[in-house]
Amino acid sequence: AAGLAADLGVGVHVHVAEDIVDAGAADRLRHLTTDDWLLVHGVHLADDHGLRGTIVHCPRSNEHNGVGYARPARFTNPVALGTDGFDADVVTEMHKAAELAGDDRLARQWLATGYELFPEAREDRVVEGELGLSVIVDGEVVLHDGRPTRVDADEIRAKAAERGAALSRRW
Repeated sequence: AAGLAADLGVGVHVHVAEDIVDAGAADRLRHLTTDDWLLVHGVHLADDHGLRGTIVHCPRSNEHNGVGYARPARFTNPVALGTDGFDADVVTEMHKAAELAGDDRLARQWLATGYELFPEAREDRVVEGELGLSVIVDGEVVLHDGRPTRVDADEIRAKAAERGAALSRRW
């Protein structure tokens, strides 16, 4: 993946040392990482891990999964916030990060770092409504009350079930 990313001139998004079983990730990845990598989690990285890239801190996901707190302020890498698919609400993630770090200013900087990486996300919003989650991307509602607006979710589920059954039969 690192070689392909380098050939294509793009970074790599990789979950690193989220759980204690992956504490040795830095040793495996150190010689591969570049500044455009996203190093997600980093809970069990050493302070001086030597990896290049941006640490993506996901405090709510890490707390929910019981893997620990990354203490991202200890790293020299830039730090941004992520949700790890928990939901898409990076502002709520910022509030959790501020609570855990005990530093609202620092958590806001981590939010700003994410917007530096993905400036188009600056106006995106997540709204928790009475019927579920709604997501607005660049002014367009792409998820309304938990249902996608751009695709037919039922059709996608049906096709996925069909393809999954076919794959299962081949095994």
